[in-house]
Amino acid sequence: MSVNIIYDWNGADYSSLHEKKSVCIVDETLRDGIQSPSISMPDEEEMQSLISVMDEIGIEFATIGYPGASTKVKGAVEKLIEYKLNQGLQIEMICAGRTVAADIQAIIDVSQNCGVAIDANLFIGSSPVRQYVEGWDLQFILEHVKKGVRFAVENGLRVCFLTEDTTRSNPEDLGPILETAIENGAYRIGICDTVGHSTPQGVQSILKFAREVVKKSNPDVLIDWHGHNDRGLALVNALVAVECGADRIHATALGIGERVGNTSIEQLLVNLKLMGYPGKNLKLLRRYAELVSASFKFPIPSNQPIFGLDAYRTGTGVHASAIIKAEESGQSDLADLVYTSVPARELGFEQIIEVGPMCGKSNVVYWLKKRGIACDDTLVTDIFEEIKRKKTVLTDREIKGIINRHVTG
Repeated sequence: MSVNIIYDWNGADYSSLHEKKSVCIVDETLRDGIQSPSISMPDEEEMQSLISVMDEIGIEFATIGYPGASTKVKGAVEKLIEYKLNQGLQIEMICAGRTVAADIQAIIDVSQNCGVAIDANLFIGSSPVRQYVEGWDLQFILEHVKKGVRFAVENGLRVCFLTEDTTRSNPEDLGPILETAIENGAYRIGICDTVGHSTPQGVQSILKFAREVVKKSNPDVLIDWHGHNDRGLALVNALVAVECGADRIHATALGIGERVGNTSIEQLLVNLKLMGYPGKNLKLLRRYAELVSASFKFPIPSNQPIFGLDAYRTGTGVHASAIIKAEESGQSDLADLVYTSVPARELGFEQIIEVGPMCGKSNVVYWLKKRGIACDDTLVTDIFEEIKRKKTVLTDREIKGIINRHVTG
């Protein structure tokens, strides 16, 4: 486009981010995602397809299970790793477990059976409420962290140590816990907003704290952010975490997960691209979202950003009129700018103009021309009058019925 017709107030705020290296993504769909109480478990072939598409998109890491949960889960994890190796996929596999010997041994077994080094996300609860419920004290936690991380590292695992419920943890406890993990070989630490408690200000505060711990203990240690959506803040918190220097962000497809879910991976990737970060292959996101929806038997809500039915769809006369004028200008990308901030065409979509109670006659004319149907004033009026008697958008079948009546007289 020859002229700059969008003024971006976001640009100044995010200018410092463009100097930062690309942030890495951990796809938690096959671990945290399957904890949603509303999904159906995908089968082996579906999980393989999901891993393949993650790899094509350019997602760097995938958490693929919790081998210590059962023999069945352990076997499924090994099959996924074998599939990755056989297909030559670049995506790195992560296994999750508590800082207890049995969970760690299960991950070691997987690594040895498959003949590959594995990242282990090892976690333990750290918040006062969790300590109270479990009957733990700080000394108990420190001992578990020390033994667990050391055992994993000595047996060839790359450890990312995560504190559950980090964002409600006391700094007097959290500091020594993170320091102990780092001292015993963790190459990453993970800050977890396990119950979606944090606000953007909270993200800034806790990541500043984490960076200070890392600086003191081992400046080479990397920092992960793992957020949930209980207060509807998961996406904005993840973006703030990136701004505050998190090296890796955890997310799930369609935001599925425990309770109301996690950071949505497709919303995260689209926003990172719009913020100027080196992008993943956004053209494959639609296929990924639809595959997850089908594999997990999880319908995509109509108002879901990016991939919902209504994301690029309008039945409002004023909006439709502007979109039509944009399309008629001959500039293909203008229609994606006038009433949306998301590049629909980059994601495999186009603007859709419906005929409904809030539309004008231009909607009707557009609908007919889009389908190559000759229209005259009488036909347009017949359809428009029918709209005003309805409470919902007219379906294609309903409009075609009016057209048929018009033709047959």
